[in-house]
Amino acid sequence: MIGCGSPWPASSAVAAHQPQALAQGSSGSREEPPFDAQPPDEADGESNVARDGRLVAGWAELDEPVEPAPSRRQYEFIRYLLYILTDLVVLNLFVEYWDAVVIDSFTISLLTAILLQVLLKVTLVIEHRIAVYFKARPGRWSWLLRVIAAWLVLFGSKFVILELVDIVFGEQVEFGGVVPFIIVVVTMLLAEAIVERVYRALR
Repeated sequence: MIGCGSPWPASSAVAAHQPQALAQGSSGSREEPPFDAQPPDEADGESNVARDGRLVAGWAELDEPVEPAPSRRQYEFIRYLLYILTDLVVLNLFVEYWDAVVIDSFTISLLTAILLQVLLKVTLVIEHRIAVYFKARPGRWSWLLRVIAAWLVLFGSKFVILELVDIVFGEQVEFGGVVPFIIVVVTMLLAEAIVERVYRALR
């Protein structure tokens, strides 16, 4: 038949060209990437695994609950708790190393520290109100009167506090007079100031 040739020559021609194509592919026309080549996303030196890990860590940080800041009452509780513990340590150190200070037991020393803390804070509140009162008054003598009044309150209150301690605890607590008591109180105030400064420095 005219126009219909046998398929055999065509298939043999295709077969004849296949080895040549395979030879050209193996000769370097299609080069395989090297074994240590990185994908385009990793060309900048950061792998997808590292980026995914950072994203996962970031989401984990977002999922963690954020603790609220302590309230004013919580801060005051921690503050005065530290003050009482500091006063307790100071009292027991004086009991151990100074014969003028005598406290019968640890429980009494703890109660003494609490009582002294309350009385000292009341004294400071009174002194502050007196200072505000004289500060608001006009005149040249207001500053001098404020200093004198503050000194009388701070110094005179030590006699009142010592008498109250004697009334509450009796012979279970002995400070050996006003001078040893003032030394103990001043040491307590200095220790409280040091503890508070260290606490604020740790922020």
